[in-house]
Amino acid sequence: MADETGAPVATMCDQALGRRDSSGKSVVVDGRAAVDLHLTGTPIVIVDVESPDGRQQRLARVEGRQRLVELARLRTEVEPYRDSRSDVVRAQSQTLLRRVSTAGTADNPPSQEAVEAFRRERLQLAQIEQVEMGRLAALDKLSSLKARVEQRAALAATELRGEAAGLEAEFVAIVNQPLPKPKPVAPAKIEPSFDCAKSKLPIEKVICGDDGLKRLDLEMFQPYYVLRHLIPAQREELKQEAFDQSRVAKERCGVPEKGAVPPKRLAGAVSCLTGEYRRNRDFWRARVEREFPLTAREEASRSVVDHLRLQGLLQTAGYIPASDTVDGIYGGGTRVAIAAFQTAEGLPSDGVMSSATASRLDQRIPDAASSGKAAWDSGTTTRIVALHARYTALQAKFDRADAALARRQQQLASLAEARRTIDGALALPLPARWRTVAERFGDELKTSSSESDDATVARLVGEFESLKDGLSEAATVTKALTAKNRVLFEGPEDDILILHNDTGNAPSVVRNIKGDLVFESTRTIACQPHPGALEASRVRALNATLKDWNQSLKFPIPRCDLRMITANDLVIVARGQWLKEKGGDIVTLLSALDSGLLAVMATSTASQAQALVQAEAVRALEVEAAVEKGSQPGFALALLETRSSVICMAGVDPREAHEQVLRAHAPQLTEELKGPPTFVATSVEASFIASKRGQCGAVYASGTELQTVAAALRRDNLPFRYFPVWVSPVEVEASQKALADAKARDVQQEADRRRRVDDEKRLASERNQDEKTLKAQRQADLQREHGALARAFEGALGNEMKEFVEGRSERAGVKYPALALWLRSQLQDRWELMTVETELVDYGVSEFKGRSLETAFARTNLKMRNRILGEYRTHCFVTAFVSDKEFSMDREPFVEACDQAEKSILTYRQGQRFTSRWLVP
Repeated sequence: MADETGAPVATMCDQALGRRDSSGKSVVVDGRAAVDLHLTGTPIVIVDVESPDGRQQRLARVEGRQRLVELARLRTEVEPYRDSRSDVVRAQSQTLLRRVSTAGTADNPPSQEAVEAFRRERLQLAQIEQVEMGRLAALDKLSSLKARVEQRAALAATELRGEAAGLEAEFVAIVNQPLPKPKPVAPAKIEPSFDCAKSKLPIEKVICGDDGLKRLDLEMFQPYYVLRHLIPAQREELKQEAFDQSRVAKERCGVPEKGAVPPKRLAGAVSCLTGEYRRNRDFWRARVEREFPLTAREEASRSVVDHLRLQGLLQTAGYIPASDTVDGIYGGGTRVAIAAFQTAEGLPSDGVMSSATASRLDQRIPDAASSGKAAWDSGTTTRIVALHARYTALQAKFDRADAALARRQQQLASLAEARRTIDGALALPLPARWRTVAERFGDELKTSSSESDDATVARLVGEFESLKDGLSEAATVTKALTAKNRVLFEGPEDDILILHNDTGNAPSVVRNIKGDLVFESTRTIACQPHPGALEASRVRALNATLKDWNQSLKFPIPRCDLRMITANDLVIVARGQWLKEKGGDIVTLLSALDSGLLAVMATSTASQAQALVQAEAVRALEVEAAVEKGSQPGFALALLETRSSVICMAGVDPREAHEQVLRAHAPQLTEELKGPPTFVATSVEASFIASKRGQCGAVYASGTELQTVAAALRRDNLPFRYFPVWVSPVEVEASQKALADAKARDVQQEADRRRRVDDEKRLASERNQDEKTLKAQRQADLQREHGALARAFEGALGNEMKEFVEGRSERAGVKYPALALWLRSQLQDRWELMTVETELVDYGVSEFKGRSLETAFARTNLKMRNRILGEYRTHCFVTAFVSDKEFSMDREPFVEACDQAEKSILTYRQGQRFTSRWLVP
């Protein structure tokens, strides 16, 4: 007979009443239905049906074959472990393979429990392999490090060799330590979908009393809960269907609703329920298989052991609360946990425990209950790692010892270099300060040797490093000194030397016929070959020195570019600061002086600056006395302690003359006022009030009026001091005369400039008129010479265009297709031609393949009207072509609207290499 799928099977049969359906198949009916059908005339037949025992035996044979296939797959998975590097893994795999190979035959297949036990042992084997690979990898790493350490230990100090020997003994002990045997894997405990401790119904007690029924109960609910999750709208229908299955199973197997199953019927009830639960499990699995994707089928058909284990992993990872029971029922809480894990891992979040999800869960979450370490952990790897750390520490000691030895040797080599450097430096005529340093350090070196302690050697090396560059540069500078440039190097360090450009090509300074230095302009270019600003007193002293040449520098000045030193007029050298520069830069300046590019112009000493300061102080007292006593006519300046750079000019006239006098002292005033001075005209009263408000930085007035201001300042406790300059009326008159002369010169220069501009414009106009006359004459000559040919072209172009627009010839339309297209569109828009006017624009020759061909340009105006629009329009076009009479061809035709033609015509002329015989450019 056939099974549910129609496949023929061998089984045990019973006979029952039945009928034929519309397709001719036999359908079993019960006795009451058979009687009713017979009375209605429906033929009743005897049908062979599979007996319950036959069905159970057949399904048992199918499941047995499936378990044999599972054993074969296990053998394939275990086989690679026979080649493991680990002795333990190889031995364990051999044992497992022998047991799997003898676990069952086709006639006597293994039990499901046995297959699951083998699967757990295979998992344990994989985990032991992982632990062993970690141990062997750690041992390989340790062995490599040990070999390197032992190689270095042979040359190490006694203490380090002893430490290496101790580590080697521990290494031998670890290597020779016997590995433990793997612990047997405990069988998985499987409970039904309910708690047996709380069971009350007879069917629950029957299931709890049989391990096979416990497993079948859980297997049956696996696909059932997959369906509940995937089709939540049908949960009540599924629940009712499961309830009906349970009711039918109890009825068929004689399990009452209450009470207990009699002992003599218990074995039969177990056997019957086994068959019913298998049928129900297969029913649910088949539905999942038919209706849902692979992921659902993977969960529904997974072994219950793995089903329980994966749920436990979710709990271990915290996705299921620790208070919940791991029971194999994937209800709402478990589905939420699966979806959360899938989201965290970037997997499709459908809440189904697919093979991909299960694999990722196995990778991410350690299974403490079945891990290799839990079943087999010798602690050897930990000892190996700890020993590796100690070997690493010993290697670090070797490194430190080697580094200390190398450092000692390097320092001794540095001391030898120091002795050579000092001896070489002392052999040179070093400057006194460097010779003293070199001799002192040389004496210290003589007291040291290769046996000196590390601290002494390190100190001497450190001192040498700090002196080496200086000594080297000092030696370099010393070698560059000559009788000519030594003046720059020797002398007080607070001297400031003024060097001038002596090349004859300086921007401003030059020697005159007498050999004296003169400056051709007041815009003197100066620089300094070192950083740092000069003190104010030194700047005033420097400018006082330069006054002999009518020069005054504005400070700060830029730093010199030594590569372009001759681009300057003056080089200002503060010797003390310059001597701190790099030796190469010092030598460059010395070389410039030695080669004659630069020469010493003057020297400004500190004593000169001090004398200038003292003289200014005396002069300030003289100014104060002149103001307070009113002993002489003149003007003075009172400096206030404000932050303003405004000079309030109180009642002085003419203001411009006084400003001109004060501007001669602008550098010193800028220094005193902390900024460039600005001048404001005020009254005496207003200047005093502005001073109290901090708006004036100084008050300038006549001696008499400044006396009044000074008294008021003292009265109100406003501190001030006198600027060391007294301006006499003679100076003011001279300044006023100079300003008047300058203004007269400016007026005369402006008049001269305007006269020159007018003359140049008149000459340009006359020259332009002459050019126009000449051009007109040349153009007239050209047009007389070529007029006949040009007018012939003009007539031909005009006739051609007129015939075309009037529709009497298509020649121009063929030659100028763009124009033909435009005209057609105009006619379609109801525009009518009124007049056509054509005039010659240019005539000449173009170069075409080595021949000169006549070329003409014409402008055509088309006047048109539109009766519908009531409008007139005039359109202008420029046309041109090259006439090849030898071949009777018009070449390179050109047409363009007049308002867009200028650039296009230029391009056309250049492209045709056109030469005009009509127009003069």
